[in-house]
Amino acid sequence: MHFRKHVLHPDHAAVPREIAERYFAAAFLGVIVWWLEKDMPYTSKYMATQLLRVAILGPYADNPFIK
Repeated sequence: MHFRKHVLHPDHAAVPREIAERYFAAAFLGVIVWWLEKDMPYTSKYMATQLLRVAILGPYADNPFIK
C-alpha cells in the first residue's frame, strides 16, 4: 500500500491517478491474457517480475527520452 500511495501521489504523477490505474490494469490484463493463451511460456514469478519492471522502469533498458 505504501508503494502505491507514493507512485500515484498527485505531487509525483505525470497523469491523473485514475488514468494511470486504468492504464496499468489494462496493460497487465492484456499481458496476462497473452501469457495464458500462449500456454504460459514463462513462470509466474518471471512474469510478475517483468510486469513490475515495465510498470516502474518502462520498457527500455536505457530511457531514450532522457539525455
